[in-house]
Amino acid sequence: MRKNSFFALVLILSCCSRLTAQTWTNLNAPNDPIEGYVRLACSADGTIILALQSAWYKPTNSVFLSTDGGAAWITNNLPGLYWNAAGCSATGNVLLAMTSMGVVYSSTNSGASWRSNNVPDTAWNGVAGSADGTRWVACASAGENNAPIYVSHDAGVTWTPTAAPTNYWIGVASSADGNILMASGLPGVCISTNGGLTWNFGSPPPYMSGCACSADGRKMVVGDAGMQIWTSTNTGVTWTAHNLLQPFTIIAVSADGDTLAAVCDALPLPVSLSSDFGMTWSTNSNPALYGRSVAASADGCRLFVVGGGQVYSLATTPQPVLKSAVSGNQLRFSWTVPSMPFVLQQNSDLTTTNWVPVTDRPVFNPSRLEYETTVTPVPGARFYRLAQ
Repeated sequence: MRKNSFFALVLILSCCSRLTAQTWTNLNAPNDPIEGYVRLACSADGTIILALQSAWYKPTNSVFLSTDGGAAWITNNLPGLYWNAAGCSATGNVLLAMTSMGVVYSSTNSGASWRSNNVPDTAWNGVAGSADGTRWVACASAGENNAPIYVSHDAGVTWTPTAAPTNYWIGVASSADGNILMASGLPGVCISTNGGLTWNFGSPPPYMSGCACSADGRKMVVGDAGMQIWTSTNTGVTWTAHNLLQPFTIIAVSADGDTLAAVCDALPLPVSLSSDFGMTWSTNSNPALYGRSVAASADGCRLFVVGGGQVYSLATTPQPVLKSAVSGNQLRFSWTVPSMPFVLQQNSDLTTTNWVPVTDRPVFNPSRLEYETTVTPVPGARFYRLAQ
């Protein structure tokens, strides 16, 4: 006998209003008048920011951390070195600070303590990691033809060279689960779909600059030496070239791959922004600076850039999309980690204001950069929404 279902569901969906306002804010991080900040990284919600100064002449105080989105900064008392790469896990618990002199410091407690790791003596140039902070990929630029790509599977403590071609690498990117990796540099684009065990070249021409990819690794973006950007929606199998308003060397991407922020560290140019995966770009009201590094929250509504000795932030109001799926006899809701707190609420009647929080606590899924929760269907109608 057929079992009748009395459960009805209506989802209220909305899109994130990304990049609608373009007002950059100076976060007033401790300023160094000589070198300034050169690299940064942030957590998935944009609350934890790691910023590095290449202050080789200072005995300490060249690595700074904020745990409140840049409102306040603390020093980590690491030695003054040629810092050249920064990494931050999705929750901000694992942090990496790498130099161009073969030194790597790592933290597994959000910067409360750091350890100097026994790593290869190479000129580290870029680092990217899985969302849980256990798996990392790093590239080097020592010489023109002899710099390998390394991976770490223990939160940055030990590093192993991969079978990728040795060359002059500029940037690396990683999917949220750490399985899909990409590297860009003088040889072009090299891609691994098995965590760095094997690598294959992509189709863009040589002389690539920075690169980035979405959380699932399907969307990839890389810039060439001119004013073009190359995008792929199938993990680098095919690529499409787009003309840019200006050149860039470093790029950050949101979890879904749609929001892009690009900077140029060779020319004093504004930050280039795109909310449609590189189809169109804007530079309105952005600070004109030598952008040494850029980072994005998972939802793309918090962007950070360093340049001119300062750390800047661009914040737009997130409106996360609520997704649903049937899982057995339960409903599973999920949404990308937002840069502001949101709560899943329910109501049995849309004509009332009796919205109440769903009691099941959401769980963070690092492989998707999403919060997830399940509810058991009950007879009658139920409506769900995300609210601040």
